[in-house]
Amino acid sequence: MSKNIPISVRVPQEDAEFLAQLQMEGASTPSDKVRALLADARRRHQGFQDYAGCLGMAHEMVAPTLNLLRDLEQRSSIHSEPVAQLADWLPETLAFFLTAFPDDGEHNDLAQIEALERGVTDRVFRLVQKFLRLGVTDECQAYDPRVVSNRLEPTLEVADLIRRGRNPKKEES
Repeated sequence: MSKNIPISVRVPQEDAEFLAQLQMEGASTPSDKVRALLADARRRHQGFQDYAGCLGMAHEMVAPTLNLLRDLEQRSSIHSEPVAQLADWLPETLAFFLTAFPDDGEHNDLAQIEALERGVTDRVFRLVQKFLRLGVTDECQAYDPRVVSNRLEPTLEVADLIRRGRNPKKEES
């Protein structure tokens, strides 16, 4: 069992006011809140050490906005597939990126940065493909049903230019 060590700190008045206003489950006194903040900081620090922990924290980061959004969608009987796709993609990609370099002091390995590059590229293209699938029809399930199709043409033009540049002989025939 760990021993409690008394620590005394002085904080600016605005920090003391913030601490007094801060609502934390199971913490009502300033000392309780400081202990809870330290425990949360330790959990976050340790969470960045492994993918699963970081993924959990990334989900926590987007949860407040996502919960408000889902509540509003439910009350309004609407849904946005583009937003849902991004909400699924974002925590996983963030966790992958933040855990790309283990906390072992060895960050000069070319294989590590190449793996990061491949992983990021794979994730970005998976998201692009998901969004492109939403453009199969003129309207998709979104707050604005044409939000994807209205933005699709410039993307398709770039893709067509890439295709023609990579396969010039196919265009000639």
